[in-house]
Amino acid sequence: MEVENGKRRVLIVDDHAVLRESIRMIIDDTPDFTVVGEAETAAEAIEACEKAIFDLILLDVRLPDKQGCEVARELKSSGTTAKIVALSMRDEESVKRQMLNAGSDAFVSKAAGADALIETMRSCF
Repeated sequence: MEVENGKRRVLIVDDHAVLRESIRMIIDDTPDFTVVGEAETAAEAIEACEKAIFDLILLDVRLPDKQGCEVARELKSSGTTAKIVALSMRDEESVKRQMLNAGSDAFVSKAAGADALIETMRSCF
């Protein structure tokens, strides 16, 4: 895995700018992760992964151009080695199962809070 300055490289994929900025601030306070890319659509996320190597992708379950499960399948079939953590406001078992079946390595509710997000990210490694 590619590590930048001793930190794992993260791509944030979410269509809400405020949420991306909030997640970036949370991650900036951790010693083991750094945000090196952001995308607000599935197309941008896929393009980013074609151009750079990420250790972890925070992937929103619902994007304007594709569902997160489709994006996870595409990324995994393209050969990405990045861990994928699915993010959703819907903390339902069916959503979680769908994302895990599509190739996500973990799932966290957006309502869970910063500590749960970082703990989930760390659990992937």
